[in-house]
Amino acid sequence: MRRIVWFVLLSGALFELSLTGCGQKSGKKAEVLEPQEQIVGRIDSLERVLLNEDVALNDSAAAQVIKDYLRFQERWPNDPKCPDYLFRAADVMRGMYRVQDACTTLELLVRRYPKSPQAPEALFFAGFMLHNDISEQQKANEFLQRVIDEYPLHPRAVEARQMIQVMGMDEQDLLRYLEDQESKDTIS
Repeated sequence: MRRIVWFVLLSGALFELSLTGCGQKSGKKAEVLEPQEQIVGRIDSLERVLLNEDVALNDSAAAQVIKDYLRFQERWPNDPKCPDYLFRAADVMRGMYRVQDACTTLELLVRRYPKSPQAPEALFFAGFMLHNDISEQQKANEFLQRVIDEYPLHPRAVEARQMIQVMGMDEQDLLRYLEDQESKDTIS
């Protein structure tokens, strides 16, 4: 009888050890999954903080909201807020002078949500940042050309064509171009 009691106790202890061991791998704690409402609430709160301050002055809030935007999109990829959250994440990244990361995030938005209203805006914004913020003209041109090719009827396609046209111009050529455009607008 004692053997049976010890066997049952030992089996129970081994079973409990196996359960606690399954939740952890190589010493890491299992990630606690926050409810969607909690992440959205924190995003709303952090956005209010960032709207009232310069992003550069509050790097910790900016970093946290970026993390939450990306976490939300990973956990609930079919939620209609995802394209908007990715676009906002890229905007905050730009405010932190992380243009390459912002462009990568915008590419993710277009790849995962190509039919969303933010997709052509994302391509245009990436091209705009690459051109204006870090002078990577070739990559900027590629993003702008994608707006034209993938969303030819979108208003940003017209702007992308114009931007590509003026990107390589020097100051004198640009002034002439703008004067020509102005005269065409007054004739119309």
